Amino acid sequence: SMSHGLPMVATPIGAEGMGLHHGRHALIASGSQDFADSVVRLYEDEVLWRSISAESLAYLEANYSPAAAREKMAGIFNRVQNNEAGVDVLQDPAAIAIPLASSA
Repeated sequence: SMSHGLPMVATPIGAEGMGLHHGRHALIASGSQDFADSVVRLYEDEVLWRSISAESLAYLEANYSPAAAREKMAGIFNRVQNNEAGVDVLQDPAAIAIPLASSA
């Protein structure tokens, strides 16, 4: 939904690992009442809807677009090629790990 500009409400588990910030990229709600209240709030607040829509599109472009993926992969390949990790990456692939999402 985010990639189409549709603001979303997610549970903490649903948003986990994406680096989303509540009220900026999505509304993150715990429990059924909080989730329902967040859906209604988002639906009724046009300013919030538009803000989360714009922020989530920009966030996805910066972190999960094909261009962002190419940049991250190029960084991994460059680190492997230059052996900046100083380890055998076949034995320790985590040594070259690059976070998928920025902490924006």
